[in-house]
Amino acid sequence: PFLSLAHDLYTNNVKLFWCVSESEEAVYKGELDELKANNAHFDYEIWPSQASGRLTSDALDLDDYLNKGYLLCGPDGLKHTIYKGLQNKGVQNSNIYDEEFAFR
Repeated sequence: PFLSLAHDLYTNNVKLFWCVSESEEAVYKGELDELKANNAHFDYEIWPSQASGRLTSDALDLDDYLNKGYLLCGPDGLKHTIYKGLQNKGVQNSNIYDEEFAFR
């Protein structure tokens, strides 16, 4: 779902954290590189969990966690961990959006 959102033009800065087991699994990296080159408001980071561990709100390493919106998509465990971490940093529930996702 995030790849289609990344194609939209934004007036606010957007950063995508894409979690994969290994960097080689990031099959849309070329497309994201092109989007980043053509949209000054879009950035992304590939997060290889086998090398870097599970993504957490602390790992986002943001200067300011407030006054931002967060759209979460992925397995329930990942979403729950990040959701709780954002709440602990003072992020309001109204700024955290959950995209339904499940492997079929």
